[in-house]
Amino acid sequence: MADIYLHIKGRAGNQLSQYAFARLLKDKLNFESIYIIFNSLKQENEKKSSSDSFLFQDDLRLFNTDYLVSNKNILPLKTKIFWFVRRLIDLICVKLFKVQGFFKLPQVEKHTWRFFLRLGIISIYNIENITHFIAELPQMSFKNNVIVEGLFEDYRLNDLIRDILLKEYVSKAPMLSKNNQIYENARKESSICVSIRRGDFLNERFKSRHFVTDEDYYLKAISEIKARVEKPVFLIFSDDIDYAKGFFENQDSILFEDGTDDIAEKIRMMSMCQHFIISNSTFSYWAMYLGQAQNKIVIAPSIWKRPTKGYGVYSNLLKPEFSLIQVD
Repeated sequence: MADIYLHIKGRAGNQLSQYAFARLLKDKLNFESIYIIFNSLKQENEKKSSSDSFLFQDDLRLFNTDYLVSNKNILPLKTKIFWFVRRLIDLICVKLFKVQGFFKLPQVEKHTWRFFLRLGIISIYNIENITHFIAELPQMSFKNNVIVEGLFEDYRLNDLIRDILLKEYVSKAPMLSKNNQIYENARKESSICVSIRRGDFLNERFKSRHFVTDEDYYLKAISEIKARVEKPVFLIFSDDIDYAKGFFENQDSILFEDGTDDIAEKIRMMSMCQHFIISNSTFSYWAMYLGQAQNKIVIAPSIWKRPTKGYGVYSNLLKPEFSLIQVD
């Protein structure tokens, strides 16, 4: 049987999105195993500035995920050849179009993704092509190995295997006694998970694609929650916990995660909450998505990513039932 070779990029939230896509392929198209190539994470760590303390690492290892670690050197020869051709064209067009990659140009990828799909290269970045992929998935069949690359930030993909993801995106480690107060309050019907993403979003490298959900956004979101939930209890999670404490110090019924927990433990605590105020972060999205409370309220910013040259619209995580706060 054929295998999937997944080329992972980014940090925890991105990794969860990319693994979810590979897991979808395995379930729907009967692939044998998922092999993950983490080479890009090492390259990202080498590029990051000395002031950026956030490492790129394998965060999937913390969950009940099912994959093997691979590298591009042991890919099957045929797959390596096709991947080399794709990368060669990619590099040429970076020079021609001055963007972050030929296949990230939506007007070009629209005409190329099916061609490379036939060669065993599943490379999809923009929403239009994901729409076509979902429609054509039932008719797809692969006899040989495939290599996969993309962002795959689309709730429609995740919803196709939600039951599987709820089982696999669970921490391998036991619950921590130091977090008992958060667990207890998260289980209350009035619990609100608030996630504040700053960290690398403040880095010059990422400012062109990401904006930071500011204090005005959170004040509006809190006001809406208070109008819809009686006596809300706010549980605050952030990669800048000192900033969060300074901002929320005058709010009532507040608990803060201490900032020392690993990714899987944070998601466990966050997903236990009943309602969510999320930032424009895939990590924040996944914590909310894994929450299983009925009738949960989700408040999100109206814009997820800034459009940038070369990418087009590649994120579709805002579901129609979310309550959106308008942001600039």
